[in-house]
Amino acid sequence: MVNILIDIGNSSIKACLSVDGVLSRHRAAANSKVKFQVLFGKLLNEFRDSGISSAYVSSLDKTKMKIIAESVKKKTGAGKTHFVSAATPAPLLIDYEKSLGSDRICSALGAVSKYTGHRNILVLDFGTATTVNFISNGVYKGGMIAAGLVTSARSLNSRTTLPNAALSLKADIENRKTKNAIASGLILQQVFFAEKTIETFRKKYKRLFTVCTGGNLAILKKYLSSADAFDANLVIEGLNTIMKYNENIRK
Repeated sequence: MVNILIDIGNSSIKACLSVDGVLSRHRAAANSKVKFQVLFGKLLNEFRDSGISSAYVSSLDKTKMKIIAESVKKKTGAGKTHFVSAATPAPLLIDYEKSLGSDRICSALGAVSKYTGHRNILVLDFGTATTVNFISNGVYKGGMIAAGLVTSARSLNSRTTLPNAALSLKADIENRKTKNAIASGLILQQVFFAEKTIETFRKKYKRLFTVCTGGNLAILKKYLSSADAFDANLVIEGLNTIMKYNENIRK
C-alpha cells in the first residue's frame, strides 16, 4: 500500500511516500501564506501517478484543511486525507490539553518509534517556534514553547534599527562587528536555551535520550553538544507511525 505523508509547517512543507511502511521520495518546499496553494500544488505534482491510497497530514493551519484535502485528491488521487490531531488514534498517551499541535504529537511519536528502548525521551524542535517535548514511559508529558531562530531574528529587526544579519555567520561569544554580534546572539540564544534545558531534564530524569529536529537544525546542529541524536524528518517519522497504526486498526 502506498500513502503520502505531508508535514505542513509555518516555514516549509515536507512530503514523502510510505510504501508498505517504508519511507521514500522525500521532497520539500518553502511555505508562504500568500502562495500556499501554488507551492503546495507544485510539491504534490512530484507524486502524480504514484498509486496513492490515502494521505496523512500534520498541519498547523486549520483554516487550510479544505484546500489541502482538495489539492491532495486532485493532484495525487488519494481517496482520503487524514489530519492528525490529539483525537487521532496513536500508540502514545497524551497528558496535555486538547490543543496540542500535530507537529508536537508527530515529533514525539517519531522519537518514540524510532529510538526504541529509551524510557525518557526529550525532543527539541527548532522551527518557527522552538518547542521542548518530553515523553516518559510512552506518555507525552508536555514541555515548553519559545520563539524560534528566524522568528527572533525578524522580531529584533522589526523592533530595532539594527541591520539584518545572515544566520550563516559563525557564532561566537566575542564579536567585533555588529552583524556578527547579532547572528551570534540569535544562534547562541537558541543553543544556550537548548543546552540548559537538556541539563535540567537530565538532573530530574536519569538515562534521558535527547533528539533534535526542525527546520533550523542545519544552522544550530554544529553548536549543540548535549544532544544524543539529530533527525530532520522526525515529524514525517511520526506520521508514518500514525499511518501504520491506523491502517492496522482498519484491517
